[in-house]
Amino acid sequence: MSRSARARYLFALVATLIGTLATVALLEVADEGIYAPLLGAVVLTALYGGLGPSVVAIALGWGLGLWLVVQPRRTLQLRDADDFSRWWITLGVAAISVFVVLLLRSRERQAMKETESAQDAMQEVRSLQQVSVALSAAVASTDVADVLATHLGRILGAQGVALGLLDGDQLVIVDPSGLATRAQVPDGRLEVQATTLIGRAARQDELVFAHDRLALDREFPDSAGILPSDVRSAMAIPVRSADRAVIGAIGILFDHEHDRSMEVEALAQVVADLAGTTLERAGLYERERESRQALDRILQVSPRFLADDPGSVVAAVCREARVTFGADYGVLWRVGESSLELLCVDPPVPGLAEDTTLKLTDFPMLRQALEELGTSFVPDVLETTTGEGRAFVSRLGIRSSLRAPVVIAGTSEMVLSISWQVVVSPPEPATLALVRRFADQAGLALEQL
Repeated sequence: MSRSARARYLFALVATLIGTLATVALLEVADEGIYAPLLGAVVLTALYGGLGPSVVAIALGWGLGLWLVVQPRRTLQLRDADDFSRWWITLGVAAISVFVVLLLRSRERQAMKETESAQDAMQEVRSLQQVSVALSAAVASTDVADVLATHLGRILGAQGVALGLLDGDQLVIVDPSGLATRAQVPDGRLEVQATTLIGRAARQDELVFAHDRLALDREFPDSAGILPSDVRSAMAIPVRSADRAVIGAIGILFDHEHDRSMEVEALAQVVADLAGTTLERAGLYERERESRQALDRILQVSPRFLADDPGSVVAAVCREARVTFGADYGVLWRVGESSLELLCVDPPVPGLAEDTTLKLTDFPMLRQALEELGTSFVPDVLETTTGEGRAFVSRLGIRSSLRAPVVIAGTSEMVLSISWQVVVSPPEPATLALVRRFADQAGLALEQL
């Protein structure tokens, strides 16, 4: 199949000429034509060149045989019946020989294709086994990203891989590789609602594909705006947890145009499913480690709450709450019958009076939590807060907030608000328990004071 047409037809001409010369030479030792050399030339041509050169060899060889071998030779007079019959019979044998040789070659090629297909399948299985083994050792999301960068790019022939994990209404890009490292992603976060491949894959829970740069520019302008010009095609596939909930997406970048392929999509889907299972397990490890570290920190900072100066205690509570839980603000309020009095906010906000008072009715979910002495989480306070309370949270840029009452003598004297300037995912039960523990430690210190 790799031989050029010129080489194959040249072989047919040379083999036929040699076969013809040998057939003519045999006339010196036999009165009747012996076509064995021509038959050999045709069979060799069929083996080497295939159908087209074989037809040329038969036409040329038996045409010359008709002129040089069949009696009377080198004339156009009526042919000898026996020689003519012998010519026709050997011509039929030659045609049958070509058919048999080509049939055998066809079966050989089919067998080779099946062998190659089996080898490719075994290679894919080995690659997936390597991915599975590597993922089994991953204990953090960065480990999963490293495995995907190392193995997924090689399996799919990609030049860049990026793992995005859902965090509220954003995707956090974890340890990108290859072309993905040159993407212009502010703070490593992408809005899920943006017109990006990875965003649509996570939002609609489906594989998305852009087979060339034109399709990328037309269908995913936000992706085209942040990806380097070297990216010529791309795909993204959702990552799901064991309960089939989408927890992120994988972006795969190519430096060449790439048509959609069921095989490529199937391989990417298998790797994404393996990554989802590993991420879920790694998330449990990470949450356990974070909970243990947070509990240790709570135990370490608790003595700092024991001070003679109320202002120092309040400031320490807000500061340690913000640092311990990785928030943007730690805020402590004094609860009145119908109002909230600001005691402290960390970090301090210029121009914000510490004795700011807001109506409790502006925070309906907080009021309910205080009545139940329970911890509450609000994914987006802008959707639940009203009046002056909404103006306050807008000034600080707060979106998500975790609130825990500080109980003194059995009543919610104060409330601790741990807030983020982005929409974050609901906290795990272990995190809520830690916040409750932190608020209890703060309440003990304030009660003693």
